[in-house]
Amino acid sequence: MPPVRSPLFLALVETDKTVGAISEDAASAFFGQFSLQDLFSEFASPALSDADLWLATSVLSRLLHTRTGSALLPGALPYLESASDSPRPLLRKLAVKQYGALLAGGGVDGVEEAALAQLAEALGDIDTGVSSDAEAVLVAWAARGPARAARLLGYVTGAGDGDRVAGALRAMADGADATHRMRVLSLLVGVGTRGGGGAAVARSGALQALLTRELSSAPSDPLSALSALTMVSEMAQAWVSPPGGSRGGRDQGGAGAGGTGGSGGDCAVAGALAAAVAGPLPALVGEAALRPVALRCAALLLRTALDESGAGGSGGGEPMDVDSSGGGGGGAEALSGALMVAIFTQLDEAGDASAEDEAATLDAVAELCHSRAGAMLLLSHATLPGLVAQRAFGRTTPSPDVRLAACHALASLSGVERAHDWHEAAAAALPAAAEAALRAAVYSGVAAGGAAARTPADALASVLSLPWPEQRAAAYRAASGLALRPWYASELARR
Repeated sequence: MPPVRSPLFLALVETDKTVGAISEDAASAFFGQFSLQDLFSEFASPALSDADLWLATSVLSRLLHTRTGSALLPGALPYLESASDSPRPLLRKLAVKQYGALLAGGGVDGVEEAALAQLAEALGDIDTGVSSDAEAVLVAWAARGPARAARLLGYVTGAGDGDRVAGALRAMADGADATHRMRVLSLLVGVGTRGGGGAAVARSGALQALLTRELSSAPSDPLSALSALTMVSEMAQAWVSPPGGSRGGRDQGGAGAGGTGGSGGDCAVAGALAAAVAGPLPALVGEAALRPVALRCAALLLRTALDESGAGGSGGGEPMDVDSSGGGGGGAEALSGALMVAIFTQLDEAGDASAEDEAATLDAVAELCHSRAGAMLLLSHATLPGLVAQRAFGRTTPSPDVRLAACHALASLSGVERAHDWHEAAAAALPAAAEAALRAAVYSGVAAGGAAARTPADALASVLSLPWPEQRAAAYRAASGLALRPWYASELARR
């Protein structure tokens, strides 16, 4: 026997038949017949099935979206509070959505603080749909200006007022529940990837401390560390991206890859994120599942934190006038040491790293060397440049994937992206000492593994004879960067 429908529910069903936006006349007629108290009393009935409740709440959301409905919202706070405490997620989602509408409308005393308090508590909801909606509403509110972003950050750090808001967010941020900590972190990262006050949040010491804490948990809680690392990558892609968005690695995406857009990196954000990653990096690299994304993300942050202006940076100087001292401060300095150790550990002559790990490490090298300062850092290492060249053009290489990644890394080291980004070959050039190190690395790399004399041109011809098109294309790319140097071009011309 079908359930008996109330006149209110039948009116909701009839209103649901409206295609598109509900008219003001229809909304006025509906609310003239049924009050908000009637509606929420109907929703509280345990006899209402989930399907019926979904229809009812969907129609009410459409009705409240009209001017007539919006005018009723400030008086709906008691009903929204009751819905927030409901055991049914659909009602809690309805409340979150309407709190968002109240925040967007503004102008009513006491409403904003009450709405923020309910949303902060909803962020910890057991239902991920409710918590995700609450996060989206809070991010949208904080993104409307630097003052709001600072206010939200203050709630989390204890610098803000808001009793219930600050209490709820701080309890989650400092609690033992990893899910709750991740939700607060995700909230701050969501604000930190937006314009306006987002940059200040992304640069803040509070966010840096929260990220460092979760990243450092890699040995005991790798899932939390992976979530935090993914968030760092999200901010890296929002604030740290190369001019023109060119990318020359083995793939065009991936966590920490930097995306394909952007007009340069924010050095201060990169420096803050670099500081957050530097300390935990050894623990992150120690976990096999985290190693590839950790290395790539660290390389992306470091190359921008080092390169305050010029290729890969946020400044607009001439490509050959780059101040490679960087503006990332202590974060860049700490991360550069940690990253060089991590890269060398994977590529050293012990040969105990897997082919997959070597390829992932070489991808990180390619990311780092996209910028002039990153290339100079790698070339300052005594053995790493030669190890990269050896895997690209040496006689023996662990696997096709390793050679492919090494060729792309050598291409970045030689300045292919820099020349492309600046639309001039001179942008690939490095200071004399770095150029000498690059040349020595190429000659030592092509000669490794055999006693017979072997030139760079011989090594290139050998790789071009391989049956894998991807490797041949990568070898051409590396050679095109090296050929911007007269010594390499003459080697090719003599063959």
